[in-house]
Amino acid sequence: MPRWKQLYEILAERIRTGEYAPGDRLLSVMALMDEFGLAVATSCAKTA
Repeated sequence: MPRWKQLYEILAERIRTGEYAPGDRLLSVMALMDEFGLAVATSCAKTA
């Protein structure tokens, strides 16, 4: 599974489980890079 798809699934699960509530800010691009070991382009693509 591509890294961007893995990131999508992880963030979607966190939203479904309530870890991120409506109106919460998602992780910054830098935090996504640190937590998931992603490149800038992958991190930016999923936060846009």
